[in-house]
Amino acid sequence: MHHAVLALVLVVLTVPATAFATVDGEGEPTTSVMVIGDSHVERLGPMIDRAVRESGHVSLGYVARRGWSARRYVRADDMAERLSEHGRPDVVVVSLGGNDRCSNRIIYEKQLRWVVDQAHEAGATRIVWLGPATSDVEVSERAQSVGEWHEHNADWQSEILPELGVEWIDSR
Repeated sequence: MHHAVLALVLVVLTVPATAFATVDGEGEPTTSVMVIGDSHVERLGPMIDRAVRESGHVSLGYVARRGWSARRYVRADDMAERLSEHGRPDVVVVSLGGNDRCSNRIIYEKQLRWVVDQAHEAGATRIVWLGPATSDVEVSERAQSVGEWHEHNADWQSEILPELGVEWIDSR
């Protein structure tokens, strides 16, 4: 997962600030970044927040919801509001997939599309998605089952999200 964070930071920081619409009080272009997702964001959020601030860009914070899936975000129907409560983000980083248990690709694609649409509604011109991490399958049968879902979800995300204009990072 640390490799995924490093890759994300490099992706965000290598895009020229002029590619984004936000301008600070000095007239300098800056990039505003918001992170949203499941419990992985509890750890990733502060790391990304710090990296964004240290690079001279604007962090709008992060939302970490333990146990949440794309489906649960769809049901709550508050993602755009949560993403923009501290300002309109230029970049939205999503970390979802570890809790997704959808066996129907068409339904899963609709859920992912909804998340992407919510990020755009909040103001994002760019979306970076961190796919589900590898599960330690040797720990238990449950971990093995979780690992299989992570692989399943990562495979579908890697196919679906780029078609939606999302930069997908494989966290396995």
